[in-house]
Amino acid sequence: MATLQKVFLAVFSGNKKWGGTKSRMYVVGNRQDRDELYLTFFTDRDRLEVNGRSHLFVCLHVLTDLVPRQGKTYAWDTDGTTIDGADLSDVYFRLGIAGSDAWVARHAFMWAETDDGVVPLALATDLDDDNIVLSSDGREGLGSIPLPKVGRARGDTQLDQLLLVAGTGGASGAESDSPFEVVIVENGQEIESFRIDPERKRFNGRTLVQVLDLSQSRRQNDLLRTGAQVIVRSLGNDWWHPSRVHVFGMTRGAPRAMVPLVYQPGWDLGGISAEASDSGAPEVTLDLVQ
Repeated sequence: MATLQKVFLAVFSGNKKWGGTKSRMYVVGNRQDRDELYLTFFTDRDRLEVNGRSHLFVCLHVLTDLVPRQGKTYAWDTDGTTIDGADLSDVYFRLGIAGSDAWVARHAFMWAETDDGVVPLALATDLDDDNIVLSSDGREGLGSIPLPKVGRARGDTQLDQLLLVAGTGGASGAESDSPFEVVIVENGQEIESFRIDPERKRFNGRTLVQVLDLSQSRRQNDLLRTGAQVIVRSLGNDWWHPSRVHVFGMTRGAPRAMVPLVYQPGWDLGGISAEASDSGAPEVTLDLVQ
């Protein structure tokens, strides 16, 4: 049993000019034809970015009893809500949109922070390959889609991919046009490197969600044993000020299994730029989650 502190939903839009949305998102958990969980999500700034291509949503309310009773509501703040991973084993998630501003879906990832660590919950990737569009207007798209659950990978699970969730701070000038790279270092050697090319219009105060293919399968146990670390390195002179950087390891196919490798929710490590100054450094080294 774990105490739920926050639930997050990171979404990334398909590569179309009108792919972003101003509409809110929600997730419904259904068990045996009964809706038992309803998660209402809001942006991390408590407002929506107009035509935003990507968002980080925070769940502010959980409804755990959807049977209406006169004069009583079932919305609670997530703080202190108790969940049990076993209770989710037969829950079916659906991701929906609460508005008619159509969203061209690409990636959607839901996870929770608990008093027992970070728990990946559900993930859908490459939805734009199937031309998935969400909208409460049935003429524009689907009202909701399945959001497949993910399991917790064991330490000896072969990890084939990484899921990067990186956010930009909201202060003026925090966004960047410069590319950056995510590097895994083991025994002083760079064993994996991924170049990320964010566009300003898609990364200004918002969240990047990207799937990265590992060059070979790797185990979390092995990475921890060798003292592996993750480096976030700027490849340009345009300063980037992150708000968070998370890296999850995962298996291919379905059902996926995931494990948090790097979890840096409150970024206090300064800006990143190839041109070092008092404001930051060319790279930041992050330790793996133990």
